[in-house]
Amino acid sequence: KHKGAVLDVCLRRGVVASASHDKSVAVWAGAWPPGSGAEVSLNCRFHLKVHSKPVHACPIHPSMAFMGTAGADGLWTMLDLDSGTEMLRSSGELDPAVDALFCGRFHPDGKLWAVAGDAGTVSIFDIGAASPAAKPAVEPFQHGAAVRSLGFAENGYHMASAGDDGVVKLWDLRKLKAVAEFGCATQGASATALAFDFSGYYLGIGDSEGGTVVMQRPAKKKGEWSQVVKANEQKKPVTGLVIAHDLASIWTGSMDRTVKKYATV
Repeated sequence: KHKGAVLDVCLRRGVVASASHDKSVAVWAGAWPPGSGAEVSLNCRFHLKVHSKPVHACPIHPSMAFMGTAGADGLWTMLDLDSGTEMLRSSGELDPAVDALFCGRFHPDGKLWAVAGDAGTVSIFDIGAASPAAKPAVEPFQHGAAVRSLGFAENGYHMASAGDDGVVKLWDLRKLKAVAEFGCATQGASATALAFDFSGYYLGIGDSEGGTVVMQRPAKKKGEWSQVVKANEQKKPVTGLVIAHDLASIWTGSMDRTVKKYATV
């Protein structure tokens, strides 16, 4: 068990990774019985202190061979998913006083790794090469305020960043520029969580006042994204959300210790 608040959780193909305020990450695996509501028994593969400050991200790589971590000490690492052996660590050139990392995500094809945080920039690293690099593959994207969450569309063409300025920026990874901006459900709130649905047609945004909004991609190439869902039912920041297939439902988790399900069809 962690000794501090759990700040991130990733579930992929029956393996669970968790990151905590106690500066550690843990990986759990076990048997997943068929059937809804069946009890799951998990065993801890490893529990390691890998940062000198809280760990905010612990995504599992699509290959299931390793995982990433990003911490408030301004560092990120790659760990073997079976043993926890450190495979790669960032250079440490960032200043943790101003460059704390709050999020890290893998591109769907597994070749890119993106991190962002206090500095308001999104850095993308090439980890698909024969010798993975600890330096950005492209010039960092400038969000303009501390970035609290990142997400990639499943088709790999777009990335979104959520900031303390209450803005979510949509980046075209082919053009290497921002192509759209969205606000939060609550005016004046910070954007704290975001997620694309599997199709990439919907983008959900959670905010620091417990609000949630879902934006829909335009049907025509030159059209504008439109708001299709708006809710303000949680009392504290939204920390995570998931959009079901075809927007059938939306699930959100909050620091008020509630999980909400919004049925849209």
